Amino acid sequence: MKVSEIAEEFGVPASAVLDQCQRFGIDAQWAGAALSERDLEILRSEMGLETSSPLNSGPPMPERAHRPSPGQAPAPGGPSPAWVGAGGAPPTSVLSMIDEVEDLAEPTDDHVGAPPTTGAGVASTGGPLQTGNSLGSSKETVPPRPGRSPLERRYEGSLRTAMGSLLLAAVSLGGAEIIESPWAVWGLWVIGGWCLLVALWHANSARRHIVTHPEKLKGLGLTVASIVVSIGALIMLGTSVYAAVGETPAADAPAGLGNRDSVGYARWGFHRFVLVADNGWTAPAKAVGTCWKDSETSSRDVDREEYGTNKVECRSAHTVESIAVFNVGREFDAPYPGADALKAEGVKRCGPLAETILNPKDQPRVEGMLGVEIPTAEGWEEADRDISCVLLTQPRKGKIVSDED
Repeated sequence: MKVSEIAEEFGVPASAVLDQCQRFGIDAQWAGAALSERDLEILRSEMGLETSSPLNSGPPMPERAHRPSPGQAPAPGGPSPAWVGAGGAPPTSVLSMIDEVEDLAEPTDDHVGAPPTTGAGVASTGGPLQTGNSLGSSKETVPPRPGRSPLERRYEGSLRTAMGSLLLAAVSLGGAEIIESPWAVWGLWVIGGWCLLVALWHANSARRHIVTHPEKLKGLGLTVASIVVSIGALIMLGTSVYAAVGETPAADAPAGLGNRDSVGYARWGFHRFVLVADNGWTAPAKAVGTCWKDSETSSRDVDREEYGTNKVECRSAHTVESIAVFNVGREFDAPYPGADALKAEGVKRCGPLAETILNPKDQPRVEGMLGVEIPTAEGWEEADRDISCVLLTQPRKGKIVSDED
């Protein structure tokens, strides 16, 4: 039976029944709460109603003797009723349930120091039983129990991890667009890709948890948005990587992703890495400070225009000494500018340095000239963008430029 049903049975509001439930420690917080047989027994006994619960089951009771009014002694010579020695109350009356009600009732701090009660209008001192409906006429003030507030929904923990990973991915991928180092671009791409995968994993985990426990967790919209953004960014990054490592021009990448500066730097860096690997991990241009001499039987690199072909110790006779190396055009798909343009760039960049070396102050002039080594069109297509400046002299021993310089 529910609280609302027993309230209808008693003819009182459901709130009055709930107050009595709180008074006697019955767990009922709303009108639709179900009551056990034990709870019904307590409530009915409180109003002096007979019940058909198992507590009153058993053989029929013998006919009761007339109970004298308060203060009237039993008739002399007559048999004493069975209830006379048990506190003066018949077993089915309200007073017979006093002990059970006292055991079940929860004491509250407000009742400390006040005379306990065992029912509506029944005092523990043996006062007279008050008539009337105790649920409606009781004047005792009982503070209500604190109500159970609904659980506050919170954001799922995995969602916070996903949002933080997305933020770090945005910083990494954004930084790759403003930096000009190919290796830095690749490093930031790796970091950004890893963060996107972490964000996608945790966002999907948060989605499952929120759908399973919607009464506890919130943030489903943010979770779905994180999944969509992560997938979209991963597709964009994957397309950029494909444009960087592919043989086809980066401009052919979908949505114009290959036209970004980061893709151009990453594309040149990757193909140069392959070029160096194919050369036995040797850069195309001659290292600065090395000495060379011509050889009619061997060539150093068929894809470069060079002067010396055999590397030798500088203390032995040589005719070529490398003094500077620089790189031009880090866009892999940039067209070959031509040999004349590359040599002119070499003279522009290395001319002042060569003049200083060949005409030192307070020292004899060194007989020699500036030479510029450049990649051929074939070498340019293989990511060779190095220009090497060398000094061409008569056969000599020792470096023109000392190590201290």
